[in-house]
Amino acid sequence: MVSSPRDQGCRRHGPLGDFPASCTPYGLLSARHLSADWKKWARRVAVQHPESTEGIRTAPRVTVILAARRVDCPASRRLLNALVGDPRFVLQQVFTGPESADLSGAPGWALRLERRAVAVPDRAGPPEWKAGRPDPVPLPADAAELAPCDVVLDLSGASPEGLADRATTGLWRLSVDDPADGAASGAVLRGETLLPCALVRLPAAGAEPRLVARAAFQPKLLLGRSLDFAREKSMQMILRELARLALTGAPADLGLAERPPRPPGGGSLPGYAARILGEASGRAARKLRHRLGGAPRPFSLRLGPGQIEDFDPARTVEAPNRNRHYRADPFLFEHDQALYCFFESYSYRDGLGHIAVGRIEDDGLTEIGPALTRPYHLSFPFIFRHAGEIFMMPETHQAGRIEIWRCTDFPTGWTLHATTLDGVGAADPVLLQHGADWWLFANLCNDSIGDLSSELHLFRIDGPDLTWIEPHPLNPVVIGSEVARGGGRVVEIGGRLLRPSQDNSGRSYGRGLNLMEIVALSPTSYEERRIRHLSADFLPGLIGCHHLDAAAGRVVIDVCRR
Repeated sequence: MVSSPRDQGCRRHGPLGDFPASCTPYGLLSARHLSADWKKWARRVAVQHPESTEGIRTAPRVTVILAARRVDCPASRRLLNALVGDPRFVLQQVFTGPESADLSGAPGWALRLERRAVAVPDRAGPPEWKAGRPDPVPLPADAAELAPCDVVLDLSGASPEGLADRATTGLWRLSVDDPADGAASGAVLRGETLLPCALVRLPAAGAEPRLVARAAFQPKLLLGRSLDFAREKSMQMILRELARLALTGAPADLGLAERPPRPPGGGSLPGYAARILGEASGRAARKLRHRLGGAPRPFSLRLGPGQIEDFDPARTVEAPNRNRHYRADPFLFEHDQALYCFFESYSYRDGLGHIAVGRIEDDGLTEIGPALTRPYHLSFPFIFRHAGEIFMMPETHQAGRIEIWRCTDFPTGWTLHATTLDGVGAADPVLLQHGADWWLFANLCNDSIGDLSSELHLFRIDGPDLTWIEPHPLNPVVIGSEVARGGGRVVEIGGRLLRPSQDNSGRSYGRGLNLMEIVALSPTSYEERRIRHLSADFLPGLIGCHHLDAAAGRVVIDVCRR
């Protein structure tokens, strides 16, 4: 039974609460909503966590150089709007730099033809950064004419290295914008599973380039769309590293940058064209199969013994799906000496998921029935106990907010308890109580394609009541299609914090699972490392596994078949 939120007076909290709006990932709020309360937040953090921060440094002054043809592209608008709207940064000057083609030769010709034939998606919003500012002017020939700044951000890919001497931290470049760097374009044309991007820094003219940050993204079907997607996602990487500079006073340094590979030649085009035709025909066949009543690539659950850090997936046993439904996103929960499994039950007939529940008996799952249904899609039923009560936070991305439900009659009675991030579509949210702090992990989207698998955002909260929420200053704390998307609850085992995450490399969703160990978690830091990877090759016919949970010596995963 579900109570109506209209009758409950549930706690609601939107993105304009008492946390610093300037810390929000751009996309939660438009630039006109951002307020200059960053220093107030920094002082509060310094008092509450003196071991974590020495305070916020001076806002870095940033000069941006763009190719003229990209001044109004979605990636540029996202970056410039955020730089103007966030008081941690000062957008000092914007120039147009030397023009250079993305690719030369036959690949360049194919890319230009593709861009003419396929429209570029654009959800970046209007160019709010232009309000009261002059239009960009061409980069002066003499570097001395540039005003001194902290960062020269060259997104034209062709500006002279002498500009590095005009900034205290040098000249920053993005590999996907460099016409001499063939890593991203080559990955797409060769059909590789990840598209690599790097943010490099030239400390001074003639110096060896240093690596500031790196990420890898899921390639899309077409080359142009893949490059545009990587550029737009990489703006979040740039903003995070500028935030780190504002926070610490120094840029990240991951060592010397690798020498980039040469751009691909025309020999890669036949294979690229064949993959486009093959994938397009495969998509058409799957749609036809669905219209004829077939279930396209269904997920199902598997149960087995063990713990998340060392279980053997080959020893799991399948819990068969019901007709015209698939099961995914399972969470285990102990209650009254019994073990229950809450999961997404997706109806092919309705095109919506609801939350169902079953009891684990021996090696099988006995389904009890629906636990929570709404007129919008539900999945990922993160269930937890706190202060003697049971709560569930399902994914409610389609509703455009995060919801927490309180149990009134276990396991099928729930009432809406609290909401947050109204107006934001968040995927796979989980809570973690660690020491005195509560943390909310969620995947958000800051691109025009709608990808929710490449950005992990972190928020400090007061607990399940969600009366206040504070974004982490280094959001997104994890960037990359192969590691960012949540794959289950964050758990503490033997003093170690472990976060299951999805491996979404390649062009299929949920290709595999990672187990990430969180090695730093504070109001001003976040770091994790991968300690385990599971591929969907432990049984014949599997093409994916993307969720994991464990309780009472039992493990449950979901898998996808061809």
